[in-house]
Amino acid sequence: MNLHENNDFGRKVFFIMPSFDFRSLVIPALYEQEFEVYIFDSYTKAKDILRNYPDSICFINTDEGMTPGEWYFYVKSFEEDPMLATIFLGIICTRMTKAQKEQFVMDTTIPAGILEARLSHEELIENIIKILEINGAKGRRRYVRAKCSDDYASFATFLINGSDVQVNINDISSAGISCTTQAVYADFFKTNMLIRNFSITLRNKKVTCIGVVLMTNVQGDKLNFVIVFTPNIAFTTRSFIREYVHHELQNQIDVKILEVKTDTTDYAQIAQDAASKERLPELEKTS
Repeated sequence: MNLHENNDFGRKVFFIMPSFDFRSLVIPALYEQEFEVYIFDSYTKAKDILRNYPDSICFINTDEGMTPGEWYFYVKSFEEDPMLATIFLGIICTRMTKAQKEQFVMDTTIPAGILEARLSHEELIENIIKILEINGAKGRRRYVRAKCSDDYASFATFLINGSDVQVNINDISSAGISCTTQAVYADFFKTNMLIRNFSITLRNKKVTCIGVVLMTNVQGDKLNFVIVFTPNIAFTTRSFIREYVHHELQNQIDVKILEVKTDTTDYAQIAQDAASKERLPELEKTS
């Protein structure tokens, strides 16, 4: 099942048209495990985005949008495109018949296999995590990180000499933050210093944190420093930060989706033509 060499930087994980239950129960569990997960609400924009991430992992919900026969040719189209052929594809379904599943397994390249969505959510989560881990979805990184440098509504606030000082956040993960401020504050951010009760504001919501200064670097009049959160940071705070990270990353993909071309391929016609030639009769049967 391990199609690719593992990537030090990990792999993006995409889901095409996941069901409401899957989106509500399974995907948040993957967030909690620090996988970099994205969602496509439509298959028509997915391929043009995926061409930018040739080593990513992508699961398709074949219960929505098209018939099994149409999805079959959608999957086949990945094999015919050199920029998509390296995508690590898998299928999630509840409605395909045994014969239809066998057709996919025999005739298409789906190294992640077919996952039965009728499994309990716990089993489905466990199976997906195994596939992601085997194929190095995390790489060497342990946490998913989002840039905040362009988000002027996001900042950290520290109490220095009795006054609140706002500091720009460069990037953030559920493990910590990277910040930039004025070099005159260097004495207040010494390496290994424990900082209690500083706050982080993300999307107009403020949470209280506690952390240790991991490293500092003064460049001219700027001080760059990294703070890692201590293990006793509130679970709700860490979850909120994790949610913010994935929201920001999904937003970046959503912006790209608006810019790319729509896939206008008529997969229904391709499937109909194939069925008329009795090439794929099982795939055109309703399940």
